[in-house]
Amino acid sequence: MNQESKSALLAEYYTRQELAEELGITQRSLERWAWLRKGPAQTRIGQRVYYHRSAVEKWLSEQTEAAA
Repeated sequence: MNQESKSALLAEYYTRQELAEELGITQRSLERWAWLRKGPAQTRIGQRVYYHRSAVEKWLSEQTEAAA
């Protein structure tokens, strides 16, 4: 699902596929990170998983600080 086909309500969210592509990793890596509780916070709606942009940005910031 690309950004143009999302509803306004979900405009601030990445799908698992979109986030995986953005980060250059597999969707399976995101699934594993969620299971290990080490990835960005996720929102579940039924069987679908979404990541709010602010949660991803916060998580990325935390990763940068941890590596510095």
